[in-house]
Amino acid sequence: MLSLYSYMIWFKTCRPLRLRHGLATNVLLMLVGCYCYNTVVNKPFTVNQIMKFVSYYNPKTLKIYINVLIDKGLISIAHNKSNIVYYSITLAGLQVINELNDSYQTELRKFIDLYNIVL
Repeated sequence: MLSLYSYMIWFKTCRPLRLRHGLATNVLLMLVGCYCYNTVVNKPFTVNQIMKFVSYYNPKTLKIYINVLIDKGLISIAHNKSNIVYYSITLAGLQVINELNDSYQTELRKFIDLYNIVL
């Protein structure tokens, strides 16, 4: 059941950020994937690395989401090496991640209190 609760809370968590930053839920999910990968590997990432890490989106969709994140200033091109583009998360991207985490904690508390759920 916990995974189902988390799934429901995810959309409640994203709503204020979607409105504030003009981002779709899937774009936020992609930003979280980039952040998690960057945290684990601690290096800039490529589209292929993120695609393997997230393993949900196809390459065409992933590139669209990456372009949206670049346009919004949440990730940037770190460097090019042998025609491979490496990306990194910007300070604005980290701020959105922190807002997302705070929003999740708030929504989780509300959800647990509202339905008297014991985790």
